[in-house]
Amino acid sequence: MSDPIEELAELRLQYDSLTAVYAAAIRLITDARFASGDNGLRMLPEFIDYLRELKIAAEQREALAEALRFARTVMSVTSKHPSLSPAERRSLISEVKRTDGLV
Repeated sequence: MSDPIEELAELRLQYDSLTAVYAAAIRLITDARFASGDNGLRMLPEFIDYLRELKIAAEQREALAEALRFARTVMSVTSKHPSLSPAERRSLISEVKRTDGLV
């Protein structure tokens, strides 16, 4: 037969280990909630959906930013075309500056 004291000590070590893992998992979820702006408002399944939505929004934002960078380049190059009137040139340059603030 095994020693009950040793078994209890082993169970205590396992318990302590599981408690540490659990605490680390809770800290990770809490950090993710606050970093994402959720602040603990959603239940875990809804929080996971919220994170998925954030990822989609970030991808859409990056695609929009890329389109704006391209538009900025086109406007910048076009503003140098000799056939533009001064008013058209100023308008394009103004849009380039405005776009720079958005990207």
